[in-house]
Order: sequence, then C-alpha cells, then structure tokens
Amino acid sequence: FPTRRSSDLFLSTGLENWFSQRVKNALDNSLAVAQAYLQEHKENIRADALAMAADLNRESANLDFSPSRLRQVVNAQAALRSLTEAIVFDASGQVLARTGLSFTMEVEQIPVDALERAASGEVVEVTSDTDDRVRALVRLDGFGDAYLYVGRFVDAKVLGYMEHTQNMVAEYQRMQRERSGIQITSALIFMIVALLLLFASVWIGLALANELVAPIGRLIMAADRVRAGDLLARVPEDGPDSDEFVMLSRAFNRMTAQLD
Repeated sequence: FPTRRSSDLFLSTGLENWFSQRVKNALDNSLAVAQAYLQEHKENIRADALAMAADLNRESANLDFSPSRLRQVVNAQAALRSLTEAIVFDASGQVLARTGLSFTMEVEQIPVDALERAASGEVVEVTSDTDDRVRALVRLDGFGDAYLYVGRFVDAKVLGYMEHTQNMVAEYQRMQRERSGIQITSALIFMIVALLLLFASVWIGLALANELVAPIGRLIMAADRVRAGDLLARVPEDGPDSDEFVMLSRAFNRMTAQLD
C-alpha cells in the first residue's frame, strides 16, 4: 500500500506537469500565432479587394464596353496588389474578365449568403481555415450588378501547422476534461496490481510454510505412534543430505530402530 500511494503521487505529479499552465499557454500561443497569420492575410485581402474595386469603379466608364481593356486592367490591378487570382462577373454568373491564374475560381462555388452580403455593400471573406488561399468578394457599383472576386495564396505549411495545433489543443482539452477519470482509473489499476502482489506474496508464504510444516507434522505423528508402542514408526528421508529436516528424520528413524 505504501507503493500504491507512491504510485498515486507519481501519477498526480506527472499529470500536474502535463496539464500545467505553462504547457497550456504554449499551446494557446502557438494556435494564436497561426490564427493571427491567417487573420492578417484575411484583412489584407479585404483591403486589396476594396481598393481594387474602387479603382475599377473609377474606370468603369472606359471599361464597360471593352472586354479586352477590362481584362488588361484586371490583370494589371491584380499584379499591382500581388493577387494570384481575380475575376469580374455579373449577377447572372457570366465572367466578364479573369486573370491567367484564376482558373480555379468558379462563380458557382461562391456561397449564396456571401453573394447576398456582397450585394448589400459588404466586403465578404470567402475563406475557410483549411484553404491554401484567402479570398474576398465585393460588389462593383460602376458596372451595374457586377462583382469582383479576388484571392491570394498563403503558406500551406503555416496552415498545416495551424491545423495540427488545433488538433493538439482539442486533444489536450479533451484529456484535461478526462483528467479526473484518468487519475481514478490509474489509482484503481495500481490498487489491483498491489492486491495481486499481496495475494501472490501470501500464496508464496503459505506454500513455503506448508513445506516447513509438513516434515514436522510427519515427525509428530511418528512420535505419537512410538508413544503408543509402535516402534516400527518411520518418517520419509526424502531430500538433500544437507537439509535439516532430512537429518532430523534420519536421527528419528535411527532412534526408533534402536528402540525396536
């Protein structure tokens, strides 16, 4: 039982180290840094989309009737702001202009609620935490019912680290919620092991005691027979010559033989 208490103390100390405030802060800070990186890119793409929309609106009178000129300006504006993809489309979903690297941008993939929010004048982020790019959608007032949809790639490694950190934080929080259960289960395991060791010790002790008591019992029974007049009583002499009980049994047998 002292061993069990020591084991409980060891486990409790280990859990305290695992769930210390320092470990929690390290995980939270790692996640915060990754989220801040992505949030910065989201804010930048919103600002770039708004600025590019303002430039296109100012040139709308010259661009509305010239698709080739519109494509040139869209490409120039995207390159100026380091945007890897950009498209301009109208309310029917027809693409009016797109940059060369925007082949993965499809109007049909834009959520309906994002289009509704953009139609009301909001700059909408169309990005999830698992994407390898950030995108924004904004209405172009100078082109009637048209929209600008832009995107920029972000470092996939950082997003991978963020996803991994999110999983680690979730697992850490799950283990923290199950902390008391882990302690109780571990304490029960230590108790069962301690009881098994105790039972094994008792069993071994009883087995050794039986080995010691059996020769004595045979000597007592043989002595009772001699006392009753049976001088032919003998005890087994099995065992090594150096064994004390064997030596005692031989002496007893010599004595009864001499008496006989």
